[in-house]
Amino acid sequence: MGNADCVYPTSNVEYAHRVAIPPPQPFVKSLKYNLKETFFPDDPLRQFKNQPPSRKLILGLQYFLPILKWAPRYNLEFLKADLIAGITIASLAIPQGISYAKLANLPPILGLYSSFVPPLVYAMMGSSRDLAVGTVAVASLLTASMLGNEVNANENPKLYLHLAFTATFFAGVFQASLGLLRLGFIVDFLSHATIVGFMAGAATVVCLQQLKGILGLDHFTHATDLVSVMRSVFTQTHQWRWESAVLGCCFLFFLLTTRYFSKRRPKFFWISAMAPLTSVVLGSLLVYLTHAERHGVQVIGHLKKGLNPPSFGDLVFVSPHLTTAIKTGIITGVIALAEGIAVGRSFAMFKNYHIDGNKEMIAIGTMNIVGSCTSCYLTTGPFSRSAVNFNAGCKTAVSNIVMALAVMMTLLFLTPLFHYTPLVVLSSIIISAMLGLIDYEAAIHLWNVDKFDFIVCISAYVGVVFGSVEMGLVLAVAISLLRVLLFVARPRTFILGNIPNSIIYRNVEQYPNASTVPGVLILEIDAPIYFANSSYLRERISRWIDEEEDRIKSSAETSLQYVILDMSAVGNIDTSGISMFEEVKKITDRRGLKLVLANPGSEVMKKLNKSKFIENIGQEWIFLTKRPPDKMPQEIDFSTSSCWVQIQGLPPSTWNKENAERISRLFEGLIEVDESRTNSEGWSSYLRIKVWLDVNKPTGFFHSKDGIKKDWVRFKYEKIPTFCFRCGRIGHIMRTCPESLIPLSQLEQSSKTLKFGPWLKANNNLGNPSISSNLIQHSHAQGVLQGSNRVLKLRCSQDPASPIAIPEARPHDALPSLALSLSSRQTESINYNTSTFKEEKSKDSKQSSSICSSTLLKEVLSRKNVKQSICLPQALVISDDRLISEQHILLTEEASKIGD
Repeated sequence: MGNADCVYPTSNVEYAHRVAIPPPQPFVKSLKYNLKETFFPDDPLRQFKNQPPSRKLILGLQYFLPILKWAPRYNLEFLKADLIAGITIASLAIPQGISYAKLANLPPILGLYSSFVPPLVYAMMGSSRDLAVGTVAVASLLTASMLGNEVNANENPKLYLHLAFTATFFAGVFQASLGLLRLGFIVDFLSHATIVGFMAGAATVVCLQQLKGILGLDHFTHATDLVSVMRSVFTQTHQWRWESAVLGCCFLFFLLTTRYFSKRRPKFFWISAMAPLTSVVLGSLLVYLTHAERHGVQVIGHLKKGLNPPSFGDLVFVSPHLTTAIKTGIITGVIALAEGIAVGRSFAMFKNYHIDGNKEMIAIGTMNIVGSCTSCYLTTGPFSRSAVNFNAGCKTAVSNIVMALAVMMTLLFLTPLFHYTPLVVLSSIIISAMLGLIDYEAAIHLWNVDKFDFIVCISAYVGVVFGSVEMGLVLAVAISLLRVLLFVARPRTFILGNIPNSIIYRNVEQYPNASTVPGVLILEIDAPIYFANSSYLRERISRWIDEEEDRIKSSAETSLQYVILDMSAVGNIDTSGISMFEEVKKITDRRGLKLVLANPGSEVMKKLNKSKFIENIGQEWIFLTKRPPDKMPQEIDFSTSSCWVQIQGLPPSTWNKENAERISRLFEGLIEVDESRTNSEGWSSYLRIKVWLDVNKPTGFFHSKDGIKKDWVRFKYEKIPTFCFRCGRIGHIMRTCPESLIPLSQLEQSSKTLKFGPWLKANNNLGNPSISSNLIQHSHAQGVLQGSNRVLKLRCSQDPASPIAIPEARPHDALPSLALSLSSRQTESINYNTSTFKEEKSKDSKQSSSICSSTLLKEVLSRKNVKQSICLPQALVISDDRLISEQHILLTEEASKIGD
């Protein structure tokens, strides 16, 4: 729990302002926790806990094969929807598969092979319901570009094909390894701006490459940059074929028109989905009837019938080109993962379900490993095909199985029909698909929101278009990493000022009406402190101090006395950062200033404590808030802080933002309203607001439903730390409080007005109790007598009618302090009462408490002689609808053995 979320209630206690130092953690335990949060943040093994071996086996199979989890619930309604979606995406997959295979300089039949086996594997292992598996243009272009620089596909097609299979194999191994080793966060280094620019650049390059098919050129450059492509096009003007150009422009116009119509009328999505296959059929018929292939229109030619032949023997593991194949596999694998996971998560968000990124990596990697052994090249989940699958109303991954079966039927019986398909139609299909990847609206949005992100986007685009695909990708990633390094190495620091009529401190540049506190410089550090930024922060803080002192001298204001460093945003610190604080402390000491730290987090406090810096600065100068130290630390009020409050007991019809703002007036100020809780039709059970509150004022109110009956509305505070409900002091609980000696009469009188108590903490009890039960819950007596606590009662000689209650201490919990407080009073008698719930009474708890009580009483008897003892009568106390029995044991000053 971070200190920024804590609410530290106080009374007039000397050290209530101190920041708690986290208890020391063993190294192994701390390392285990950090590794778990890094690699297993979703805790995938939690479902296996407390399960029999047979159940663990089933859960393990379901983890790697999600189809085993949802298949038993599959029904005919789902099958109908998946059949329609599967057939629809098959009509798109067949022409796209052939087109993208040609783009990769591979035999067209491989595009169909890659739309048959990988979808079957993904249907069993994938967690997305909407992802439609197949080849993609960008990966195809990367394959052609990177392998083409090593081996010419026309001169040595067999070696080129083997390298393509090998690259696919290593891509699958890399992808699956990322998932198994929980290293999926590596893909996150491809930022949104990088992907937008890279995809747009790749789409531009792909469109330029299709000029070969549109113009009917026989020879074309293997380079992908704009200059080389334009040179190749305009140096062969004598080879341009007007027949191909006219045919290509006509089909491109048809495809773009259907795309535009489907975009304007989403319910007619199937028109755009069927357009590529329609173009292939019409183009094939046109060429067959007019014999256009004799007039320069190039066609696909013969496609071999039959299913995927095995290709494991074609993988190349010993070759001078192996390094190129591995590099191609890793780069294309990362791009394919980024696209597939991003597409899957996008559609999962629309349908309100979750996909596991690591599972997706394992599934995509496995299908590429299997695909490389069955004559397939790299596949993933392309956006265009997945969007059609989503719009067609797919319910499960069975749509991929239906698509694979449709492709299988095509491979077995229909491949001869594609003999007359013109290549210009395939080029038109690719261009129409690529134009959808140029997201100029996203680029404009990046320019309006973040200029640096726009630079990353443009860098990726320019690098791909004017350099190469690899250059654009590396350039964009490098600039993104540079930005991350700049964020770490040059963190922002601000001067904070007080918002008028509030206790809120904000950046004075952002809030011009915020005023600085005379004699106090409050600085906020906006990043973790590491070796990379410690020197910069030391110099920047020193410069802030110089500038503030110069300003004070010129304006004749109160001299600077305190420098407060707000560390709310400092999540961690290393030894270089600690050295920086030590140097800043020396700088402030030389200038006669006092250094103050405000709200450091748990990790920071832990390391500052181990380095002895807390002893150097003094723990009394480490605060929970940024309020100026114009008083002694003991005099500063720390009863106000930010906190989420649950408002329980209101009817759902009143859960709206207006009422939340109205209720917030009971507090010191409103920060935020949880709007997800303002929908009365949802599953929430209470209204929730974040406010500045004073915990010295327990708040709540009566709500009248019908004008007669009134219900008590409870306020529950989230993330209140451990503190004493009696004195408000941090670091111990009420039963170990040295100041718990209070008259029982005062205890009973104050039980309904106690300002601190367990009712402040939010829990899972979301009921609507009556006012009577609520007051019982607020009672201090319940906090003392609940569970198996023991209570000591003292009778004072000055006032025999006023016994004193002392909560029992647990072993090693401030026994000397309690004994000292007890023995310092004038005491006539001690009565030892055991209090246990009837139904919860156990020998173990009784024995443990007896030992504890004995230790305390021995401490008391060793410090003071007790003159006499009086046994109180047996009593019954009703609390929380359960009976608590008090049995009294007579003790004397000669007692040498103390027990129950």
